[in-house]
Amino acid sequence: MNNAQRKPRRWWIAVPLLICAPVAALYVGAPLLALSALLMTAVNVLVFNVGITGWFANTGFVLSLASFQAAFILAFVVVTIWKAIRGRHYVLKWWNHWSVYTATAVLMGMLTAYPELTGDETIKVKTYHLDFASMVPSIAPGDHFLADQRPSVADRVAAGDVITWHPSHRDRFPYIHRIIGVPGDQVRLVNGVPEINGTLLNQTPLSEQDAAKVGAPADLEIWRETLPNGRSYLVTRKPELAPNANTQIVTLGEDQFFVLGDNRENSIDSRTHRPRGLGLANRSEILGVVTGFYWSKDPGKIGAPVNAFSD
Repeated sequence: MNNAQRKPRRWWIAVPLLICAPVAALYVGAPLLALSALLMTAVNVLVFNVGITGWFANTGFVLSLASFQAAFILAFVVVTIWKAIRGRHYVLKWWNHWSVYTATAVLMGMLTAYPELTGDETIKVKTYHLDFASMVPSIAPGDHFLADQRPSVADRVAAGDVITWHPSHRDRFPYIHRIIGVPGDQVRLVNGVPEINGTLLNQTPLSEQDAAKVGAPADLEIWRETLPNGRSYLVTRKPELAPNANTQIVTLGEDQFFVLGDNRENSIDSRTHRPRGLGLANRSEILGVVTGFYWSKDPGKIGAPVNAFSD
């Protein structure tokens, strides 16, 4: 090789090129690393922007993907800078041409700009955390969780789903509640127990031993409540009846949902009427469905779905 084909790699050039990671990898002579960065970006688009149904709904997969990506980014930066520092006598390859750099940058830009190019800028997965006790014991204050926010999710919600929603008459942050009644249902509360279409929901108290494992406040009773569709979950309530333990019958319209907090004694929900209260949740106000936890003070929750069980 003659001297014209040799050109040292400079770390101070490689570092700013990390803005477009595949180009930085090509610059230091690592085409396979560049390909890996492109593939990783494509996976991100498929999971978070396109929203692959099976993978997306699996919180464990999302957590594993995030952990792998964090490790990959760290390794990518270290390897790129290391190869740049050691590339004093680097022999230029065909991929070290401005046209290849440009084509790679364009491809990377198209992948990262997928939402703008397709006109769908909705983030399909969103992180939330709860600072209030309205969903105890299912979601405790300080828990962090993921929500599926694909545009079609509001058309597929069902009784038992925990949703994020934003009442149109409120300017505050989104609310987190569980769907109890769906369009067409007649719903009311009788002595603190939801009644749907004339039938009280089955509530079974947890034993003291099981209740202690859940970690709810000692002054609250914990019950397992089961919906007509077979889905069940844990709720808390006090032995004495709350002021809103009995409500009038509400007939839900075509796109209306009756939502409650799992902590029945400490939740503002569909038991209160608009405009002062929250009222019923309209389909157009639903932002997403909670899929599971990605962080919690309780290690057993991490990667697990919000407790809604099917009999």
